[in-house]
Order: sequence, then structure tokens, then C-alpha cells
Amino acid sequence: MFVGRENKLKILNRVFSSNRQESVLIYGRRRIGKTELIKKAIEDFEGEYIQECKYKNSKVTQAVVDQEIEQVKNVNMSYYKYGFFSKFGFDLIDDSNLIICMLDDLYHPFSENR
Repeated sequence: MFVGRENKLKILNRVFSSNRQESVLIYGRRRIGKTELIKKAIEDFEGEYIQECKYKNSKVTQAVVDQEIEQVKNVNMSYYKYGFFSKFGFDLIDDSNLIICMLDDLYHPFSENR
């Protein structure tokens, strides 16, 4: 039974049914049900989604990516794309299923407008 998350599911379903491109950030400490919430929300969703994004405070290597994807597979979830944010760069095999972003790239457009 899935109890106590109806409001959060309504928000996710609204985002999923929107005609706009939207993002949702789900965060919290370990073992509080973030993955179960996502699994429940995408049961009937047929669009594209990013399963998980990770921020690493060091260079993101292929070993790190492989380990993170294996963790997602261990909870019986498939993923569409997997995202990483880093402020120290990447050392990866080219993979079109990965979204990689340097933190400087995120903030650069905003800093030019100041």
C-alpha cells in the first residue's frame, strides 16, 4: 500500500501531463522512500525522464558512473538518462544516455547578466 504521498503524486502527475518541459527535484536523506515515490509516479507515464542526477565533488570517472547505474538497476528500475554535475570535470566513455554538466556551465549565463 502506498500511503501519505498523495499530494506529492498529484504534483508529479501534473508535471508529467504538462505540455511544457519541466523538471522535478526529489531529495532527502537515505531510506525515506524517494525511489518508491518515483516508481509509483511513473507507473503509467510513457514520456522520457531522467532517472537520477548526482553531484560529485571530484572528477567523475567511468567507474563512478558504472557504480551509480548499478545501484539504480539493483532497485529494479530502468533509466532513460542519467545525469552528473561536477565542478572538477569528467573522465568518461562517450555515452549518449548520460547528461554531464560542469557547474560553471550552469552559472555562467546568469553571471553575465549582473
